[in-house]
Amino acid sequence: KTALQVLDEVVAALTAHNILIILNNHNTDAGWCCDILDGSGVWYNSRYPESDWISSLRDLSERYKDNPYVAAFDIRNEPRASLNTGQYPVWADTK
Repeated sequence: KTALQVLDEVVAALTAHNILIILNNHNTDAGWCCDILDGSGVWYNSRYPESDWISSLRDLSERYKDNPYVAAFDIRNEPRASLNTGQYPVWADTK
C-alpha cells in the first residue's frame, strides 16, 4: 500500500467512529523530529520544494473536503531554524 492509501484507511476508520481528525505536516523527511540539524525546520528543503508542500495541502484539502470529520490542518509542526541549511521561518514582513 502507498502512504496515501494508508492515510485514507486511517481517516475512514476514525470517521467511522465519529472522531475528529487534524491532519499534521510534522516534518519534511520521514523520521524522528526535531533537531536543529535535521533539515526539517521549515516547510521546504533542497529535496522538497515549497511548491510541493503547497500542492500537498491543496491535494489533501480536495481529497477530504467532503468529510466533516477532517476538521483542520496543522500546516507545520514546530517550525524552527535549521542550522545546516541556514533556513529560518519568517512569518511576516519585518519592514
